[in-house]
Amino acid sequence: MGISCHESDYRLTWAINKQMGFSFKKTDNHIVNFPRSHEKMEFTMFSYSIPESYLKFNIISNRCQNGFLIEKLKNIDFVLQIFGELTDKEAGKIVSSIKAIDLVSAVFVLNSSDTEKYSHLVPSE
Repeated sequence: MGISCHESDYRLTWAINKQMGFSFKKTDNHIVNFPRSHEKMEFTMFSYSIPESYLKFNIISNRCQNGFLIEKLKNIDFVLQIFGELTDKEAGKIVSSIKAIDLVSAVFVLNSSDTEKYSHLVPSE
């Protein structure tokens, strides 16, 4: 999922925690080496797991000082990764809950072809 929100990463994460009862915590930055530009960029990342349902979530900033994690999706400020099995109803509830947060401008569900194109840029489980 992509999230448009012009607030800082920690404010968005705090708002999601409050809205959804989650406990996202700051983790090590996600580091990407871009081969064409020979640049190493760091993107802030927060993680949360629900062990009993085998779900893991990452919120990763799509922006850093030097550029974008996913250049072609500049309208997205954050990427929400979800690892594990969700029903369409559960995914819809997550989208609705995030959209209900005042700080959030928009939520985009990225289709599988989008996520496959950018899978090398975002962390795996």
